[in-house]
Amino acid sequence: MRCGIFVQEPPSTAVVDAIYTVADVLNVHEVWILEGRFHLLLEGGWSIALSSDSAERIRVETCHHGVPEGVCSWTRAHDRLRLVELTERMSRIAETV
Repeated sequence: MRCGIFVQEPPSTAVVDAIYTVADVLNVHEVWILEGRFHLLLEGGWSIALSSDSAERIRVETCHHGVPEGVCSWTRAHDRLRLVELTERMSRIAETV
């Protein structure tokens, strides 16, 4: 099942693809936008947040109630395997806190 993304200014295709990839990995069907980050919600107020830069990189970070918690990493926008690995690792970090 695909998640729905509704924003006033659409994100790049690379970001949309990354959101769908992470949503599939986490089995999440909602995405929230806060301060330029796309948050895919986990339990306990945690989320995996995605954002991008002009160099077509995706920033992946863990957030608690929308606030970054210092765990972040970057991947190239089209490196799906690395994105999946980062998502799995960061979701485990959020589960252990």
